[in-house]
This record gives sequence, C-alpha cells and structure tokens, in this order.
Amino acid sequence: MTQLLSTKVVIKDYIPVQNMLTIYEIMKNFNGSIYLLDQQRLIRSDHLSRLISFLLTCKSNKEVKMVIKGKDAQKTLALLKSYLTNQHHKNNAPLLTK
Repeated sequence: MTQLLSTKVVIKDYIPVQNMLTIYEIMKNFNGSIYLLDQQRLIRSDHLSRLISFLLTCKSNKEVKMVIKGKDAQKTLALLKSYLTNQHHKNNAPLLTK
C-alpha cells in the first residue's frame, strides 16, 4: 500500500559523511519519492551532490521537513530520521532491502 507521510526533523549536530552516504543509499533504494525541504531548498532523493551539499551546510538545530511517498514509507521514515538526528547505532538492524 502506498503511503504519503511528512514529518519535521531537527538536525542537531553535524552528520558524518558515512551517514550521509547511507542516507543517500536508503533514499535511492526506496520504492517511491523522498524529499527534504527547508525554507530555501528542495532536495530530491536522486541527487547525491545536492544531498551532500545540503547536509554539509545544515547548521545545528536545523529544522527540515521530510516528505515520503511509497511503499513501507513508515519504516523508511523512521530509519532516515534516525540517521538525520545521529541516533542510529551500528548495532541496529541492517538497512532496508527491496
């Protein structure tokens, strides 16, 4: 079943580059559409360079809106949120697979 979800995420600290690449991998492999929005920019899930640039320039306590449309949107939303807020730990479950 296709879901459309949106949530606000507060990026509290710098996101390590490895996590940025993992975020991109999750977004790229998701069967649907994912967008990150702030007051000035809209980032689509298929632009690695824009995503990295966006995440590198986010200041502490930056509020970002995330919009997800597709199958298993709730699981993907939770996983992305954990990486964007630096709450994901290496001992957690592996990345979602298709």
